[in-house]
Amino acid sequence: STEEPKSYDYLLWQRYHQKPLVYGALTGSPDEVKRQEVRNISDPLTTKKLKQRKVKFVIIHTERYNSQNSQKYPVEYNWGQVPDLSKIPGLTKAAEFENTLVYQIK
Repeated sequence: STEEPKSYDYLLWQRYHQKPLVYGALTGSPDEVKRQEVRNISDPLTTKKLKQRKVKFVIIHTERYNSQNSQKYPVEYNWGQVPDLSKIPGLTKAAEFENTLVYQIK
């Protein structure tokens, strides 16, 4: 599951934007099982699964990919390395901000 304090921020923005989050599931819920299936964004199959679920964007908060988070959640945080999604079929970089990369699923 995601880190609780940071999760609260995500849930707030989910409500504000009225867009569901793949990582917005509660631990132990059926949606948590679905989240587990798509937690490795570097896997090309993940993009296909997200598209099937009608997900339109992937947002990478680059500052979250550090050794501390990767020790707790190795797959989710790509073992501490910001994932290189430039060669993943079906993903196109849509925007880049200070610590955020936005990819569109095509």
